[in-house]
Amino acid sequence: MKKEKWETRVKRILGNISLGKSLGIKMLVVSLIIAGLGIISLYANRTIEKQANDANLKILSMTIDKIDEQILTAENQMASYLTSRRSELVEIKRNTANREYLYTILDKEMKNSFSANSWIQASFLYNSAGQRMVSFRSFEYSLLEDVRDYNQSIISGEESFSNEWVARKIGDKVYFVRTMHTLGYYLTVYMDGDPFLKVIEKGENNPFSLLFFTDENRKAISDEKLSASAEQQIKDFGQELIYNDPREAVTVIGSASDRTGLSLIGLRYKSFLQKNIGALQLLLAMFMMLAVAYVVGWSWFNRKTLVHPVDKLVKAMEEVENGNLHVKVEEEAYYQEFRCLNYQFNRMVSEIEKLKIDVYEEQLNRQNSELKFLLLQINPHFFLNALNILYTLALTRQTDKIKELVAHLMKHSRYILKARNEKIEVEEELKHIENFIEIQRIRYTYPILFTREGEEELEDCLIPPMMLYTFVENSVKYGLVDEAEGVHITLQIEKSREGEKQGYYFRIRDSGPGYAEDVLPVLNSGDTLLDRRGEEHYGVANVVQRLAILYHGDAEIKFENGTEGGAAVEIWLPEEQREEAVKDEGFTGG
Repeated sequence: MKKEKWETRVKRILGNISLGKSLGIKMLVVSLIIAGLGIISLYANRTIEKQANDANLKILSMTIDKIDEQILTAENQMASYLTSRRSELVEIKRNTANREYLYTILDKEMKNSFSANSWIQASFLYNSAGQRMVSFRSFEYSLLEDVRDYNQSIISGEESFSNEWVARKIGDKVYFVRTMHTLGYYLTVYMDGDPFLKVIEKGENNPFSLLFFTDENRKAISDEKLSASAEQQIKDFGQELIYNDPREAVTVIGSASDRTGLSLIGLRYKSFLQKNIGALQLLLAMFMMLAVAYVVGWSWFNRKTLVHPVDKLVKAMEEVENGNLHVKVEEEAYYQEFRCLNYQFNRMVSEIEKLKIDVYEEQLNRQNSELKFLLLQINPHFFLNALNILYTLALTRQTDKIKELVAHLMKHSRYILKARNEKIEVEEELKHIENFIEIQRIRYTYPILFTREGEEELEDCLIPPMMLYTFVENSVKYGLVDEAEGVHITLQIEKSREGEKQGYYFRIRDSGPGYAEDVLPVLNSGDTLLDRRGEEHYGVANVVQRLAILYHGDAEIKFENGTEGGAAVEIWLPEEQREEAVKDEGFTGG
């Protein structure tokens, strides 16, 4: 009993899962196991690497802090020297006779000031003319050459004077150089940077393959070539840098000085880390690669032989559900069951398509019959009124009026007979409306004014016949308020602009009393089609039904009262290609 309940639950769960999802879940479980092993391995690797990077960064930071400490000491010594010997510097500038004696004092004081600082390699005092006055530890010729050129370039203006420490490479050594200026004298100190590097290089388990400084512009003072991405990282980092350069398989670690623009950069190549990963991690990586390859291959084969055929069949069934009966599925498949299933599906769709064609033809015939029936209902009373007018004109012997009315009635009749077409050019409808207005002017004594606004070129605009005419006729019938003022009817046509629905807008408004307030909601709801007085109106009903049939519900019609009074009707028709419209069925008039 328990086994049956368990099987029932499993079937209920699996019944809501597709074949693709089921295979996907199985693949996901296996992938998660492999991913878990990979994550553990990756986490261990990253942890070891992070700890190593943090330890290496700490070494560089401690070295930079030591450099900053020595730089601060050197700055204080330089400032103390210039301040204590200010009187001698002023005296020398006056060109006194005891200048050599003053030089001796300056030289002795320089030795006293800088001899205690073993990091300072050399110091020089120059006057504004670029002449070296005194120096200390200047026994290296390369330093003498550099300080002479460096001070000459500052004094001559070739190089802008900077009151900051700069890094200069002289020979195969890097020096930190600082120049202070006072009273026209330049005091330059060279601090050797190599001892700082040697402290790290000679330490136990030195992790770095290369150490070098960068200058104030973050440019490497080294012959080592780095990738562009590594150079950019060095240029942009703040106080600390840990960057893995994938192009050169190297880790770049750096620490910047708080007091100067100098930075200390260390490179650690991946080969060092790989030697410490161990054989276990290498075997684990190989196992993961094989497992992933197996899962991918197994998944690919199942999707190709099971999931894809089922997906194609499901999509084909959805297409049939959406009305596409031309869809077919390949009958070739890996498994016999799928070949049989696809064959039966194609056969079934063919049978449905044949049945639907028969039903569609029957429905089309019924729709055409309904459309022709609606056209036959349009304004039968119009001709009765016209005959009544002719009778009245004949009694009063107004022959010219009779001729004019008969000519207009002939045009009107031609258009009514032509209105059996589904679509006509809008200009034909407008000519018919103008002809109708002329007939009404003969019938009524009060003025009837018809104005057209908007688009002038409407060659591509096709509309159902009698659409606009019906609402113009309605305005003539119900739009009179004052016989002295008459009836004013305006037709506005506008093609949709950018950002709006593509199509044509038609707005017919008159100067009449407008729709009753309780009639408008009923008209716009489409429940019952009424005229502006609330009575049933077959002309409006015909227009709405024809729009629904011809445009399959895409056309829109809205009834409202104008802001300045009068009734207004707005119609929107979607834009369509001219060749899609139904052509005239051969009637040429007579």
